[in-house]
Amino acid sequence: MSLEEEKKEAKPRKGSGAGVVASSEPASSLAEVFKNFTGGATEMEGKTFAKMAKDCKILDKNLTATDIDLIFAKVKDKAARKINYTQFEKGIHECAAKKKVSFDDLS
Repeated sequence: MSLEEEKKEAKPRKGSGAGVVASSEPASSLAEVFKNFTGGATEMEGKTFAKMAKDCKILDKNLTATDIDLIFAKVKDKAARKINYTQFEKGIHECAAKKKVSFDDLS
């Protein structure tokens, strides 16, 4: 199943300041998944990346929550605390490789 099919509504975090567009429709692209989970921001935090993985049900015995944290640390810039869309896409590639599925199957 794709991220779009598994996408659930993302809820804005308390005090995040960015409202997430509520939609009952699945996201139509990876960029839309990123936008929905970041509330339209241009960067994503590690805990949001982990929430995306959990909400989209991509975690399993081959891809654990610990793996998600390690992938986030691998794709972000060394001193950064957030990732941009390009890094998010690299992270999804890493997730697909860890799960031993194609990027297209996961995205």
